[in-house]
Amino acid sequence: MKVWGSYLPRIAGKPSGVVEEVAVPEKLCISLQRGGLTYTPVVKNTQDVKFGQALAEVQVKGGRLSLPSPVSGKVFIKEKEDSPSVIIIETGNPEAEEGVYDVSRLKHISREEILNILSGSGIWPFFWS
Repeated sequence: MKVWGSYLPRIAGKPSGVVEEVAVPEKLCISLQRGGLTYTPVVKNTQDVKFGQALAEVQVKGGRLSLPSPVSGKVFIKEKEDSPSVIIIETGNPEAEEGVYDVSRLKHISREEILNILSGSGIWPFFWS
């Protein structure tokens, strides 16, 4: 595996063509400070969220970036004075909902729609320049 910047990490084990599912934890903690940006929550404490729903947003030059929920569950916001706030998601039922995307729709969308999808999907750091 080669990572951006030509760094070759040493990973124990042998390569395998088998992809194993990882169990979803009962609680998932997400820092609201990521990549030098401090996000503002757009959900309320104890609110139920679905997979892919925006948890927090930050305004940057050129638009707004969203931090989507990686799982469905109930949100608890933990405010901290000396460090960034944290969103805790209690998953409860990890199999409640999976993301479904209409891939055929991608053939007929505008540049602006593509940018909105990327900025709201959480994959924007892979395209950030």
